[in-house]
Amino acid sequence: MSYPRGQMDKRVKIFAPVRQSNEYGQTHVQYREVARMWAWVTWVRGARALSRGQIDVYHSVMVRSDVKAQLTPYSRLEISGKYYVIDSFHADEQLNECQLTAFEVESIDKEV
Repeated sequence: MSYPRGQMDKRVKIFAPVRQSNEYGQTHVQYREVARMWAWVTWVRGARALSRGQIDVYHSVMVRSDVKAQLTPYSRLEISGKYYVIDSFHADEQLNECQLTAFEVESIDKEV
C-alpha cells in the first residue's frame, strides 16, 4: 500500500540510541536526534479501535511514512512535543514505506 503524500502532515523527529560509558565502566543510553520526517500519524483508540481490530491502548499512535535509514525498532520519536517508544515496526524497503505503533512516554534522556 502506498501512502498518499497529502496525508503525511505531521513532522516527526527521530532519535537514535547512543551508548556511553562513564569512568566506572557503567553503560548509559542517551538519545540523539538523527533525522526528521513527514508522517501520517493516527490516534485510534477505544471502542472504534476495538471493533476494527486495531490497537486499544491510550496514548498510542500508528505512524506511516517513507522508510528512513535512521529509523529502527530502537529509535525514539517526538511527535507534537510528546515522546514515543516504538512497540511494533514494519518496513518494506521495496515499497519504500514503513508502519509502526508506538506508545507515549514522559520523556527520553536526550544527549546534550
